[in-house]
Amino acid sequence: MNDVVNENDLQLAMATIKERFIVGLMEKMEESFHRFNAVMGIDENEEKKRICMDKFFGHAVKKKSNSNSHPTVR
Repeated sequence: MNDVVNENDLQLAMATIKERFIVGLMEKMEESFHRFNAVMGIDENEEKKRICMDKFFGHAVKKKSNSNSHPTVR
């Protein structure tokens, strides 16, 4: 905790973040999930996974499985 850090430490930290972190946006949740799946090597074309994604994002039904109704805020 009290060691002095240098440029090498910064470069290592930046490489770690670049290689280990995936960022998604709530406003673009479906696109973010596609990105996560691609990075993790998940094949979305497999029927079981496609059905799950369709249910989660509401493609096959009126209501998304991850949504909850809330009163309107004015």
